[in-house]
Amino acid sequence: MAAAEEVLRRLTSAETNVTQLAASLTEHREELVANNNRYGKLMADLQASFTATNSELVALRQDHEELKRDAIAAGILRAGAGGGAGLRLVDTRIMDKPTKFFGENSEWKEWSESFVAFCSAADEALGKSLEKYSKLPDPILMSDMSPEERQHSRQLHYMLVMLAKKKAAGMRRSICDKGSGLEAWRVFANEFEPQVQNRYGGLLGQILTQKFQGTGVEEFNSWSTKIREYEEQK
Repeated sequence: MAAAEEVLRRLTSAETNVTQLAASLTEHREELVANNNRYGKLMADLQASFTATNSELVALRQDHEELKRDAIAAGILRAGAGGGAGLRLVDTRIMDKPTKFFGENSEWKEWSESFVAFCSAADEALGKSLEKYSKLPDPILMSDMSPEERQHSRQLHYMLVMLAKKKAAGMRRSICDKGSGLEAWRVFANEFEPQVQNRYGGLLGQILTQKFQGTGVEEFNSWSTKIREYEEQK
């Protein structure tokens, strides 16, 4: 009898302990879940803060590099010097500085003429490099350029960073040989004024086969414009 009572007492005590342990486990589990949730939210907040700060840092670095390039380009334009050892034809201080180019076809002819004129006046050799590369159908890496052309290409790059905006800036950034102003100029020339024989052959064909419908003077003016365009590109 005494042995049975002792077993019952121990059983009751064990059940009580199990009940207390279960309650404690439930309490700690809830606390652990709450802590994990807080920890997870803290980590998520920290990650979001880091991502935002890092993105801001990258943007600031890009802005800083762009400002540095603009400062260099502005210095080149103010000095009017395409190359330190180049032959300056005209004192560029008396010339208007080139305006910005936004990549529109309607702007190209007037802008490119003034830009080439300014560069040629500042440095005759730079002007010749512009003329040469505007007619090349295929790209040339800076590593394959002459030392003088590499210098022109680097200086031209800074100038185009400052002047080529919007669509033109996108075209400049898309070239494979980063920092090559002459390659960017070649891309511009091929895009806006392609030196393709078929283009001029087609234009000549339109001039020679023009049939006037008698609709008015605009018809004749359009034909005259094609002739003038063909003559200017020969």
